Amino acid sequence: MKSLLVACFLLLSTSAFAQYFFPVSAQVRLQPHIVSAVVSNPFYEPVECMAVAYGRLNNGQVVTAHIRDIVPMGQVRYANVFSNIPGLFFVNGWAEAQCRFLRY
Repeated sequence: MKSLLVACFLLLSTSAFAQYFFPVSAQVRLQPHIVSAVVSNPFYEPVECMAVAYGRLNNGQVVTAHIRDIVPMGQVRYANVFSNIPGLFFVNGWAEAQCRFLRY
C-alpha cells in the first residue's frame, strides 16, 4: 500500500511539474548592431522555451525580441535584436529565458 502511494505521488508530481516553466540561462553575445541570445536544450527530451532578448542602444532606448519555440534535444534557438540605424549601436545586452518539458 505504501509503495502504491509513493508511485501515485511520483506520477502526479512529475506530470504537474511538466506543466510549469522553469528559468534557464541564455547566453548573450553583444556586437555593435546585433544582440544575440542563445537558448540551448541539454536535456534528453524536447522542451518548449520562451525567451526575450534586450539590447540597450547608445541613446538609452531598449529594443527587444521575443521567441517561443520547441527546442529538440541537443539543439539551440536564437533571439536576435538588430539596430540598422546609422549612428545607433548597442552598448548593453541581456536576456531572460524559461522552458518547460513537453511531457503529456
